[in-house]
Amino acid sequence: MSKLLDKIPRLGEAMDKNGRTPLYSAAFKGCRDAAELLIKKGRCNVNVVDSECGTCPLAAAIFFQNFHLVDVLVKHGADINLPNIVGKTSLQFAVDVHATRGQDMKEEPYMAEMKMKWGHLGIKTNSDALLAFLVSHGGDLNAFNSERVTIKTLLQHQPILQPLLKIQSQRGKDIARQQSTANRPLRTLTVKTNDTGAEANSVSSLLQKSTGRQDSKKQSSGDSSEKFAAGSGIQQKSSGDLHHLQAELQRKDEELETLRSRVKTLEHLVKKNISFTCGHNVIRSIAELIPECPYCSEPISSVVDLQ
Repeated sequence: MSKLLDKIPRLGEAMDKNGRTPLYSAAFKGCRDAAELLIKKGRCNVNVVDSECGTCPLAAAIFFQNFHLVDVLVKHGADINLPNIVGKTSLQFAVDVHATRGQDMKEEPYMAEMKMKWGHLGIKTNSDALLAFLVSHGGDLNAFNSERVTIKTLLQHQPILQPLLKIQSQRGKDIARQQSTANRPLRTLTVKTNDTGAEANSVSSLLQKSTGRQDSKKQSSGDSSEKFAAGSGIQQKSSGDLHHLQAELQRKDEELETLRSRVKTLEHLVKKNISFTCGHNVIRSIAELIPECPYCSEPISSVVDLQ
């Protein structure tokens, strides 16, 4: 497979008569190594749905109980809320599995991680952990199926609902905190001077030290020439520290502008029409303006028009 993808990369997105890609087949058969190779080397779209049922690879992996592929697909951009032709999402397939399998499934590493992280909320079984993983990575408990019934309604009489609601709420808080951090101006830095080891808490404090505050005219006129020379040496060293600090501040400001630009781009990703080879989707107007994927920063080599 590796040799074939090296020779003909487009094979990673080839479809059979039912519109199923090699990645779908890997999810159906439970081939984790093949799935990882197709995603990383073939750069295939993890959200391509088949033409027969409108099912994506993630939903296929869950339906056919190949749970060891779930984290691979999710961590490479699989849309947990992507519905099939009857409006059923991957999270809803997982709810069905939770009702039928319960603890009767092999524990995967991501399940153990979820039970350790959310055990205090009641995430105890492997099927609980599967739902917790999907919700913590964007699964929407308020998504409707074709009968206009939400997952929250389907789980209303089950004890797993409250832990999942708390996990979904915590994820929303984490996203809000990340956005707040990205929009916070980087103006205060802490540096240590080599001569005294003292800390300067802001640019202004270092500036005041370097300039010597020329308005302090109350210095004694009897200062010796040695003290003046020593003071000049310290002032030159402080000026060098100030120059270094200003350069560092400018670099941080440039990084901040890049982050803000990406956040602003993500806020406009509402109607998805264009798919990149890395597996993520954006609206057409955004795809024409950006040189790299706003989700994973991969350079855009080719796009697929979903319309």
